Amino acid sequence: MMWGYNNAPYGARRTNDILSNGGAAARSKISGIFAAAQSGNIRAAFNGLHNPAIYRLSGLGTSFGSKLIYIAGYQPKQPGTQPLIFDSMVTNALGTVIDPRSGASTVWYANTKSWQHYWNYCNLVRGLRNKYVPGARIDMVEHWLWLVGSGVCWHH
Repeated sequence: MMWGYNNAPYGARRTNDILSNGGAAARSKISGIFAAAQSGNIRAAFNGLHNPAIYRLSGLGTSFGSKLIYIAGYQPKQPGTQPLIFDSMVTNALGTVIDPRSGASTVWYANTKSWQHYWNYCNLVRGLRNKYVPGARIDMVEHWLWLVGSGVCWHH
């Protein structure tokens, strides 16, 4: 995983920690999550992150795990199934860019274990894209939210 953790390049180290602490069980679980996402079953991939009956991997929660699901499930030709990254930078942005009068939630939890909460977020981003930049890739809207949430994007 190339991503870091709050602007620090921890991605590769965290991935190695997850794999070394869980051994073959960790590799098997990650392979299952990856396969589910690749086949378009984003719900199974997301739920696989949090199902202790399968195997709970320390460090592979929604924030880091949604990055894995995003890469594995990237299918730009199937816009309704595109998983998105859901981390603290994005949740910071949602509280800033969502007008509370719109009826959309301004409170989001990047550490959620709820499929519905995660998928509501994906649908919210689809709605933002459809309303404001209908020709844009959905992940570009998510990236813009990340930039806003990280304080990098000055032009909200």
